[in-house]
Amino acid sequence: MGAAAAGYAGMWLLLRRIFGLDASIALTGAVLFLWNGFYAHRMIVGHLTFHAYMLLPLQAFLLASLARPGIAASTRAGTFAALALTAAYQFTSGMVHLVGPVCLALVGIASLIARDDPRRLARLLAWGSASAVLAGLLVAAPLSATLAFLANFKRDLYTLPGFADPLAQVWTAALVLFGRVDVAETVQLITNRSLPLQAQEFEYGLSPLPLILMFAGVAAA
Repeated sequence: MGAAAAGYAGMWLLLRRIFGLDASIALTGAVLFLWNGFYAHRMIVGHLTFHAYMLLPLQAFLLASLARPGIAASTRAGTFAALALTAAYQFTSGMVHLVGPVCLALVGIASLIARDDPRRLARLLAWGSASAVLAGLLVAAPLSATLAFLANFKRDLYTLPGFADPLAQVWTAALVLFGRVDVAETVQLITNRSLPLQAQEFEYGLSPLPLILMFAGVAAA
């Protein structure tokens, strides 16, 4: 529940205070992120290490706040510490394999925030890199011990699955995000399957609503 609340609040703050969206749109985005299929289904099946993913929009809000001009030094220091602590928590919660995608998402959000201001983007990336360094220092001891332990176990028991047909991959990605996939049919399209792929592997959905809103935005523009 705490991770879900953090995801909801973080998305609200990001959309309302950083992107300056209308309250109704910010509320819609917060609710959509709260009920994203990736988090909900993995909590249902017991993949509890994924819960820290919900800190992503809060991290984006903290990162954007660091680059605001005129912020007090004490506030900036507290925000910087909070951003580093959220990243450190993601490491220690066992979400190490999602740190890369989270970083890419933060870079994408930073690019949207500073789309017309290259210098602001540079500041965002600098603050993000500095917080990543601090987070790395905070988790250095447990992370090194974990990596030393895992070095005793080879992870070559399975091949990397993927789609042979790029068009099938694009279509499946669209269905995963905005609709539902037929798991049995989709699995047959994936090559190098050495482990069974179950329904939760394809749950990332946000419902068709974001797609409708995107089309409406394009039409209005």
